Amino acid sequence: MNGTLTTADGLKLAYYVDDFTDPWRKPDTLLLLHAAMGNSQRWFQWVPRLARQYRVVRFDLRGHGNTQFRFDLVRGFRHGIHDTDGGDERLVRVAHGGAGHE
Repeated sequence: MNGTLTTADGLKLAYYVDDFTDPWRKPDTLLLLHAAMGNSQRWFQWVPRLARQYRVVRFDLRGHGNTQFRFDLVRGFRHGIHDTDGGDERLVRVAHGGAGHE
C-alpha cells in the first residue's frame, strides 16, 4: 500500500506499507527511516526478509523522495523523528545513517 499523510504542520509525507504476515496475527510494525539524501527505496532489498515477520512501513523523510520539500532543513530534521510518532506501542524504529538522530 502506498499513500501520503499530512503532518501537524501541513506537510505531505509519502509512505509505503509492506505486510506479508499471516492475516490472523497482529504483527509489530517496523518503521524504516532512510539516511539524509536518500529515500525509502534504500530499504527495498530488506522488504522481502522483514515483511514476513513485521508490518514494514517506509516513508520518505521531509524533502526526500516523494515527500514535499520545504527550505527549512534544520526544522525538517528536527520534525522528522516526530513525524514517526503514531502512538502505537508495537512500533519499532530502525534508522539508517542519521535518519533517527535528533
